[in-house]
Amino acid sequence: MISVLLLTSTVSRIYGWTSQELIILTASFSFLWGFFHFFFAPNFEDIPDIIDRGDLDFILLKPIDSQFFLTLQKINFSAFIRTLIGIVVLFIVINGLQLHITMLQILSYLFTVFMGLILIYSLWFFVSTFIIWFPRLSNLTAFLFLISGISRYPPEILQGTGQFIFLFLLPIFLFVSIPTKVLLHKALSGELLLLFLCMVGFFLLARYFWKFALRHYTSASS
Repeated sequence: MISVLLLTSTVSRIYGWTSQELIILTASFSFLWGFFHFFFAPNFEDIPDIIDRGDLDFILLKPIDSQFFLTLQKINFSAFIRTLIGIVVLFIVINGLQLHITMLQILSYLFTVFMGLILIYSLWFFVSTFIIWFPRLSNLTAFLFLISGISRYPPEILQGTGQFIFLFLLPIFLFVSIPTKVLLHKALSGELLLLFLCMVGFFLLARYFWKFALRHYTSASS
């Protein structure tokens, strides 16, 4: 947030976002990533070791869906502090801007937060599935953290980038920017539809890719 204040100290807007709106975007980033770290991040960090040690064999024998067991078996309670900080900052900034937030907006915000979490979960799981073929790719999680960190910035910074970069990074930006726009009364129906379609599409893609990878998985005991 300090970086946001420094960036907007000489200009009133960046890519159409005011400093207050950028702070709300950053607070939403903290709020959403707090939830992601709370539920998912520690599990994704363990995936390379689980596959490398051959522990996936035991997971596949359990009478439960392997994808959800693999990604939901741990909870990082300390990450909830980050979520609370995001909530507090959101409350302070929204009060400072004197924005009139209705209950419908709050529910819409929470619903888009849910869609954003499913989207980023699906993206992470899709990429993590490559570890089936490359089990020693332990730095993949660090790469995902690095790439996902750009979601704290406005998606408008993608303007002028190549088509491949645009399509690759756009879903990551949607994760935080659309819920933030809901709070700011700036979310367009097309943007909400895009978030929904990306969520469903990437979830189904990640699901299919995992099933495909398991068909080519060689047991550690083989």
